Amino acid sequence: MGQGTIANLHGLLHSIVQSAVDAVPALSDSNPCAHTRLPKASDTEDDEGFLEPEEYALLKAQVRVDAVDIIVALVSTGLRWGEVTALQPRDFTFVSKRPAPPVQRAWKRRGEGGTFLGVPQDQEVPLDSGPHT
Repeated sequence: MGQGTIANLHGLLHSIVQSAVDAVPALSDSNPCAHTRLPKASDTEDDEGFLEPEEYALLKAQVRVDAVDIIVALVSTGLRWGEVTALQPRDFTFVSKRPAPPVQRAWKRRGEGGTFLGVPQDQEVPLDSGPHT
């Protein structure tokens, strides 16, 4: 989790527990979230995970032959699952040596269940010649 996400979740939990402290009658004597040390950016720097070349090779070896291309696409582009699986042939242009498919749609989850094609978080990701390992 990123530093901002952690801070937001901590703030939410702090508010919930503080409501219990402020309730009449009080449901809790103190708010343990009031004295929590949140991680600094340097504490969370290593949270981003990248595959080592050996891990990438192992992953490719474990998937069905007809699924290897999608693994290569995920690792090579850095696109999210919902973005890769929403790509269509018309998204690809090969005018340059490094095609950059515009990420125009991504699969999203509905609150009540199911999925739909929606707006992606990022707009464009260049395709490298190799995986991001």
